[in-house]
Amino acid sequence: MKCSKGLTLSELVVTIAIAGFLIISTAGFFAKGLVVFKKNQALIPGYSLGEQQLEKMRRATYDVIKNDYGLNNTSNFSFVQNNITYHMEVTTRVIYKPHLNGLNISDGKSLIKVKLNISWEAIKEQGKRNITIGTYIYTERNP
Repeated sequence: MKCSKGLTLSELVVTIAIAGFLIISTAGFFAKGLVVFKKNQALIPGYSLGEQQLEKMRRATYDVIKNDYGLNNTSNFSFVQNNITYHMEVTTRVIYKPHLNGLNISDGKSLIKVKLNISWEAIKEQGKRNITIGTYIYTERNP
């Protein structure tokens, strides 16, 4: 009677080849994920600054937006944060105003479409970055 404990050489080679293929495939997947993670990390500061700017504009009244950014206008700003120069382009457009639409509504509120385009040169290999975010602001004049 022959005892068949263990693996033959060919079974062992096939097992090692399959395990190696799985390990290399998984390593490639994680390496690609790391590259995507680094690219997304470069977008976070610009996106955060854009959201802060939009929140500032959402809290503002119609007159403040008109005076600071203009209406139906494009304004450009540049500023430095953490040794990175950011360029922000703010485009505003009045979508709805009661007296412009022929409505006899005296609430004085207006709907303004705001688009922010933020660009900057990220550090090292991340290169130039550009994001565009936007919102609608329903605002009213100062009392």
